Amino acid sequence: MYQDIVDRLHRLIAARAEAYKDVRPGGDTGLLVETTRSLRKGKKTIIVREYAIDGAVLSELRQYTRQAAIEAGEWQEEARAHQPPPGPDLSGLTSEQLFEEQRILREAMQQIEAVRTGKPQPVLIEAAMGTVEAIEG
Repeated sequence: MYQDIVDRLHRLIAARAEAYKDVRPGGDTGLLVETTRSLRKGKKTIIVREYAIDGAVLSELRQYTRQAAIEAGEWQEEARAHQPPPGPDLSGLTSEQLFEEQRILREAMQQIEAVRTGKPQPVLIEAAMGTVEAIEG
């Protein structure tokens, strides 16, 4: 059903592209619609043809394509697409544990920024149980 309507809209756009190919700019896109107005100036009547983007056709095309993609499972809402993944549940941590998590996050961010600016800090690796030594990166 959706494909039939989308195909018809594409045929309309193609027919307009052919009909308005000499209209500049954009006539050959098929996305313009022509309107005619009569203007009176004294005893004269002037017929003016105006061309504008057909927002209604674009909107319909967008809506049908979106609905078809949703039903096919190929559509992801923008709001969901840009949301970061949920973080860990910190609700059961004590104040001390939360401060420790903040410290770890802050250090990680500093290291990322140092790498970004080309000034990596020494990397720490665990050498033996309870000891840590610095290695130049």
